[in-house]
Amino acid sequence: MLRTIRHLTFALLGVLGLSAIIFMATSKEESMLAATYELVFGSPDQGAIEFETFTRGNAPNTALACPPGLCTRAKADFAPPVYPVSEDRLRALVTARILAEPDVIPVFRHASPGLPTQDRYVQRTPLMRFPDTINIRFIPLTETTSTLAIFSRSQIGYNDMGVNLARIRRWIDVTIQP
Repeated sequence: MLRTIRHLTFALLGVLGLSAIIFMATSKEESMLAATYELVFGSPDQGAIEFETFTRGNAPNTALACPPGLCTRAKADFAPPVYPVSEDRLRALVTARILAEPDVIPVFRHASPGLPTQDRYVQRTPLMRFPDTINIRFIPLTETTSTLAIFSRSQIGYNDMGVNLARIRRWIDVTIQP
């Protein structure tokens, strides 16, 4: 009997907690929700990765598009296309595609001679406002061709129900104008 009461109490607390999160996510108190997430889970920006050496966990809340030979310790979900444009042009096209989406915040942009060109973004999910970190590396192949590697990962939750994979498929689907 006591065990049943405990289970009901925890279930009720869970429902109340979820209701509070949904209320905050849909109210004007979104900054309070973001602050709460950050207090509990840490910075929404999960930081840089080295595509050559990083490993993916077993949780189904990540997605990776990586050209063959680059991500030597992580299994890619698919290989991105080779684009008939320079690295700089590809970066501009992909950046425009990304910034056209809602709730995306650029948190890092790096382009220095001799070092890999990398960008990092945080995008929040529509309802619960969970932050996902997306790392992108732009890779020149020739003067007129390039590709990229992109890794998207959820900070909160175990299963993202395909959100990260759908995101990277959208983001790499850029139109190349001659």
